[in-house]
Amino acid sequence: MLLVAVGAFLMLGNCAGIYGSMVEDNGMLLCFIITLSILDVTLLGIGASCFLQRQTIIDVIGSKWTRLQRSLPPQYANMSQQDFQKFVQNNLSALGFVALIIGGLILIQIICAFLYRRRLVIEENSTNVCLKMNYRR
Repeated sequence: MLLVAVGAFLMLGNCAGIYGSMVEDNGMLLCFIITLSILDVTLLGIGASCFLQRQTIIDVIGSKWTRLQRSLPPQYANMSQQDFQKFVQNNLSALGFVALIIGGLILIQIICAFLYRRRLVIEENSTNVCLKMNYRR
């Protein structure tokens, strides 16, 4: 259920970005930027915590191995403690790396959307100034 809610949140944010770009709407682009910012902070936090907490998780596996081994699915319960620790460490490294890479790509999207929104604001202000000058004549 959580995955569906997160997917819907991202879908709405992306729709706001597409619509905001099509009709050049600053408010929709701001919603897109906020949605991407929330996602980016989350991904960067997950990626960093995967790298920072990796050794702590490995230590917890080592200290609670017998209890943990009983609750694991059969394909993992037959592994030795060292093999399982290496498996978890490799997966945490991969998850952290992927989360940081995707977070970096999303940060580039945020910067581009912000620059596009800024350009729209500048164009809108210059159009308003020209309209006011023509109105006074």
